[in-house]
Amino acid sequence: MSAASLTLRILERVREIPEATWDALLGEDSSPFLEHRWLDALEETGCVGGDTVWIPAHLSLWEGPRLVAVAPSYAKGNSEGEFVFDWSWADFAMRAGVRYYPKLVVAVPFTPATGDRVLVAPGEDRIAVTRRLASAARLIRMSSSGERGVRSSSNQARLLLVIATARSRMGVGVARLVISRAR
Repeated sequence: MSAASLTLRILERVREIPEATWDALLGEDSSPFLEHRWLDALEETGCVGGDTVWIPAHLSLWEGPRLVAVAPSYAKGNSEGEFVFDWSWADFAMRAGVRYYPKLVVAVPFTPATGDRVLVAPGEDRIAVTRRLASAARLIRMSSSGERGVRSSSNQARLLLVIATARSRMGVGVARLVISRAR
């Protein structure tokens, strides 16, 4: 990464990045479930987005026009369809009065395959770039009423509102967050 600022963009669809650009960040050992074609198929067939509880909010880190890193990410109002099993954490948070949902999950939906979830451009320091992406993502504040037993459509509406609010606070159209370089 050069001395230029980095920009975090939250993408509603994997197609906002050309397939060749996304796939250029895949490593030799990357899972096929991280490929643009797979993630796009999930969106196009309605497995994610739309009326589901997996709302695409892909994190992408840019240095000017160059894609530095990308992570398939989803805003969720519950823990269904994940292989994390964090229901006890969510229950504890609710009892403690802490909002657990909605949450941002860096994952490939319905896929228990292991491996990296943050794709980093060749020649970049994977650890440093992943830390920068995580730092930027922490600045995105997601909130909800924390209600239990809320219908999926209500959760989805709340998640869309959270994403839209985050976008309006950070820029027009696409969320942009300029990250200053660490000294």
